[in-house]
Amino acid sequence: MLTLNALFDLYEYTKRSENAVYFYQRDKSTMVMFKEAVKDSKLGLPKGYYVSEEELTQKLVLIGYVPFINANAVCKQLMKQYVLLYGNNNLAELISKVKYDKNYIGKALHIFDCYRGNPLFVDFEEKQVIALIKQWCEENHIPLEDTAQS
Repeated sequence: MLTLNALFDLYEYTKRSENAVYFYQRDKSTMVMFKEAVKDSKLGLPKGYYVSEEELTQKLVLIGYVPFINANAVCKQLMKQYVLLYGNNNLAELISKVKYDKNYIGKALHIFDCYRGNPLFVDFEEKQVIALIKQWCEENHIPLEDTAQS
């Protein structure tokens, strides 16, 4: 069974690792990286046949794999919520100028780093991510051992 602490740590890892995409593998009740999921799924793709990452993800979902939370999207959402909640106009302006692409999270976190040590933001981020992880598990019928965050 997955634990809340392990999934929170996985979220933190995927937030820092540009290409880290994970899936829940139902038949083994475990989390696997994208490449492992493709390999283990035995999709039977012809050698040399190109399939986009999006198409592979769709094929994996069809056979029971569940994509884990997208850290880029969550991070963007959390930064916007934090700015709205605490009304920091300078930070809001800086973040709004960052182009949303595959490097968004790195760029935005670079701007946001001065706030990351702020206990108010740390508490806010942790509560929001824990709620998202619980929601992801519930929506996908994934058993979760609800351990306390330290």
